[in-house]
Amino acid sequence: MNRNLLLILTSFFAQSLIGQTVEIKEYFWRYKTGGIIYSSPSIANDGTIYIGSEDNKLHAINPDGTFKWSFQATTDSDWIDSSPALAPDGTIYVGSWDNNLYSINPDTEMPNWIFSTDSLILGSPAIAEDGTIYFGSNDGIFYALNPDGSEKWRLEIGSEIESSPAIGLDGTIYFGAYDGKLYALNTDGTVYWMFDATSDPTVAADRIISSPSIDDDGTIYFGSGNSNVYAINPDGSKKWGFSASGEVDASPIIGNNGIIYVASRGGVLYGLDDTGFPQNQVFIGGVFVSSAVIDDQDNIYIASFIGNNQSIVSAYEEDFVLLWTFTLDNFIDSSPTLSPEGILYIGSYDTYLYAIDAKQVLSKSFWPKFARGINNDGRAGFPPEISAAPNSVIALSNGNAQLDVVASGTEPFTYKWRKDNIIISTQSNATLNLSNLAESNVGVYDVIIENISGQIISPSIALSIYENVLVENPTTAPSLSLNYYRFKDTTKFQFTTESTTNLSTWVNNGITESILEDNSSTQKIKAQSLINNNDLFFMRVNVTAQ
Repeated sequence: MNRNLLLILTSFFAQSLIGQTVEIKEYFWRYKTGGIIYSSPSIANDGTIYIGSEDNKLHAINPDGTFKWSFQATTDSDWIDSSPALAPDGTIYVGSWDNNLYSINPDTEMPNWIFSTDSLILGSPAIAEDGTIYFGSNDGIFYALNPDGSEKWRLEIGSEIESSPAIGLDGTIYFGAYDGKLYALNTDGTVYWMFDATSDPTVAADRIISSPSIDDDGTIYFGSGNSNVYAINPDGSKKWGFSASGEVDASPIIGNNGIIYVASRGGVLYGLDDTGFPQNQVFIGGVFVSSAVIDDQDNIYIASFIGNNQSIVSAYEEDFVLLWTFTLDNFIDSSPTLSPEGILYIGSYDTYLYAIDAKQVLSKSFWPKFARGINNDGRAGFPPEISAAPNSVIALSNGNAQLDVVASGTEPFTYKWRKDNIIISTQSNATLNLSNLAESNVGVYDVIIENISGQIISPSIALSIYENVLVENPTTAPSLSLNYYRFKDTTKFQFTTESTTNLSTWVNNGITESILEDNSSTQKIKAQSLINNNDLFFMRVNVTAQ
């Protein structure tokens, strides 16, 4: 369906809003690039937003909308339509109209490597658990690259590939092509199966641009140029098909309620159940390749064209009651995403990336947006979340300590415990056990938890050591050092220090406070503030030279 015909269809939508009382959103901020934005944004762990533009630049934008850096793919007037995909280590993978796939280091802002194909790269790459990068090109070849940029394998299918691949829990790779087929590949590049969605091989509209999504039972959903939405079993057999009002180039998404949401070029947003029956549908205006996104309250956000050179971003409740709208004067093909802070990001043909305060976070459903997660890695599963974080510990010198973390998400998990940001290679379980504690164990600890769908880093906690010294007599306390001591009660204990030292501070649960009662060489501890643990009181004294 062309844009001129949509001008007629979407005029109905514009008129249908008249008289409705809905919230009209304004943008929180907007960032101007040098050209049309077709690319969909991705978000890094530090909140940086990455997006491509017609200016053939990859733009890195701070969470407050200010410029961070940009990378120029070539000096030609080519586009970066591809949506950037982010690896767990922060590496950015993105394709360009200059036929290249780039691996970009966000720290140096320069390429680690460049891989060249024989035609445009329009789709977003997908990143496997082992770091393999999968993507297709308009040269009719599907590629698998190692993390160092060397070619792992290629599959020639002889038809353009714009569909961004999706990776199943078992590692199977799914993507569509202009030949109207959905491909399922094994990790060695052999074809597992093909599903032919063509109703007439001579009709170009049978092409598959839609990127597949994957449900938790392995069902694959995708749209086709033949105006159908398909559900395919993991063995390649058809589960069901649904006839939509127009070509379906957008990617389906899956809600917490199991409903599959997908929009057609005919301007209708559908909510399909697991049998393909439409539970709800609403006319929203023209949609091309912009996919919806769903939040953790099952609200759906979708961009559409409503005529008079205007597009609209709409927020709907689960039952398709309109919540709010945001209107701008140009087309939108970018797919929106939601940040962990509740900001909705979307690009536009007017050259701007918009930030809209949606006040909701991304759904924890199996496939809540285009390319699944905010990093656009295209990998199925629930990323890890921390249900119970480790706590700070004060432990006994020469004794033992145990740090525990509880994670939820798609199992199995791998655990990498770190001390002062250095991985402890001998510890790879949910529990970190330390024995024979000494001053060398004192430090800041955290744990990196990974699964097939992503990674998360726990909050940092402190491990402190106290000496096995029980102070009972206020006048016979031990020599002061950088240690914790146990106190029998909360009496003010008197310490005698040499004139070259100053009893200046004490640390209570990580907070440094003054302990001075006088400035003489004999000083007293304000023990009433000490940490109470099993009727003993712990204090760490810092002794500094005067």
